[in-house]
Amino acid sequence: MRKFLSLVAVIAMLVAALSGAVAETAERETLTYGSTMNMNTDKPFYPTKFITYLEDMIDANIEFIQYDNDTLKLTLASGDMPDLMMVNTASNILDGRLAVAMDDYLEEYGPNILKFEKRNAVMRELVSGGDGKLYFHTPNTGPEALTGSTTTWNGYLVRWDLYKQLGAPAINSDDEYIDVLKKMVEIAPKPANGAPVYGMGLHGSQQWAWNIRAMANEGYSNSTTWAYAISTTTTEVMQNYMDLNSPFWSNMRFYFKLNQEGLLDPDSYTMNGDQVQEKAANGQYVGSYCTWYTSDLYNTARLADPDTLTGMIAVYGEGMSGWYGSNHTVGWGDKLTFITTSCKNIPLAVKFLNAMDSDELNRVHYSGIQGEEWDYVDGVPTLFPETVALRATGGEEWQHLGIGSFSNTIGASEFGTAEDGGFYSLWDDPDLKYSGLNPLEKDYADFYGVKYPAQVHFDMVQAGKAINQAGNQTQAVQLGLSVRPDNIIRIDSRMEEIVNRTIPTLVSAADQAAFDAAQASLLDELKAAGAEESWAWWNENWNGTLEKIQNIQ
Repeated sequence: MRKFLSLVAVIAMLVAALSGAVAETAERETLTYGSTMNMNTDKPFYPTKFITYLEDMIDANIEFIQYDNDTLKLTLASGDMPDLMMVNTASNILDGRLAVAMDDYLEEYGPNILKFEKRNAVMRELVSGGDGKLYFHTPNTGPEALTGSTTTWNGYLVRWDLYKQLGAPAINSDDEYIDVLKKMVEIAPKPANGAPVYGMGLHGSQQWAWNIRAMANEGYSNSTTWAYAISTTTTEVMQNYMDLNSPFWSNMRFYFKLNQEGLLDPDSYTMNGDQVQEKAANGQYVGSYCTWYTSDLYNTARLADPDTLTGMIAVYGEGMSGWYGSNHTVGWGDKLTFITTSCKNIPLAVKFLNAMDSDELNRVHYSGIQGEEWDYVDGVPTLFPETVALRATGGEEWQHLGIGSFSNTIGASEFGTAEDGGFYSLWDDPDLKYSGLNPLEKDYADFYGVKYPAQVHFDMVQAGKAINQAGNQTQAVQLGLSVRPDNIIRIDSRMEEIVNRTIPTLVSAADQAAFDAAQASLLDELKAAGAEESWAWWNENWNGTLEKIQNIQ
């Protein structure tokens, strides 16, 4: 009898304990977060380990609400909002007084947020509606792809097997690049269908294709219009159409010369991206303006020969810029998370954003959980081989980890420095990169004596022989830039239309005299369209905003 009563007592205690645990779980609050992001909450791998870790950190459940652009606008207009929301621009939120200022909560609930002093100072100056308070949180503050990705998509892009046959000659100018393209075309095998081989072809139905090559290689990016180019070393704006030293005119001179040599696919004026890929896969190009649009050359060749070296890859000239290395002072300025005036528990929402800025969660986001995906080896944070293998395999088991899945909200960039001295991302290991190279990339790396192809350019940057985007503050300027007036928008659009119409005339000019005449005519037409008025606005507002940011301590 006594044993029976003891058993009953034990069962009663277990039931009580379980009931308490259930009650504790049931009592955990739910924080709602609305955006246009798809968080894959309907997938078998959800919730990810990252989301579960985050929920445990803040002791709350998180419910994600996905909108399209229309339903997002309706929700904001209704005033009946979730606790947190993400938007692309701040003006409507500030004008409608839809955001809660976080300042009064930061000391108690947001100590990690306070560590991002420069980001917060810029946000208070540029996106506070003038009251100097902190309303928004941005993701990915810090350096981006600091050491270069495995490969870069820009550079002097060559078909590697043919380039090696030529002896891999140095290329330090567009003219030298054209000469190499010409020699590669001469030794290129004829496609099976007998189609001609060209230096390159473009999806020239979009102005992006006519601008991006020199823009990336010379250290520029664009903003909301191709009429202007932004230096990725100084962030200053220049006239892309009206200044003859701009990347646009570098490209026009390059494609004009390419066409003169018969190396430009004549379909470049009308093709779309898929058509460029199709011709690349057919072996019709030996060079490119961007690796994205010619990747099918390698993908197709590898089906027949897994060890093929037939594919596009970048080689670099001295002084060339690499599209990596931006140090985003304010993170991604078009991903603005704010606490809404509908929020039921403001301290909890601040705790959520505080977790985004924590050393702990940033490492979990980029590398996984300590002891499960990585740990310290001789004091150095190191990924487990099983984690590396799982990423290579992919699939739902990898997706369940949630590594890298929250980039639009997590506070720091992958190259932010953790308290242990390592990057938040433990994947930037040269030996690890080398182990994941495909045969073409490995052959390239071995040829140049590096661990990964982009290291060639990174080493040039370190030696002062090339540049990257380390000085680029475009995201910060765009965040604080005044809204373009309607008359400036009309002028900029008109200039783009004029240029779109004139590009074929420039590129296909019969000779240098005809090119020069078309150039002069275009400049006159742009000036008549209001180019000077537009430039006055851009110069004052873009460079003026940049100066404000540079003066913020």
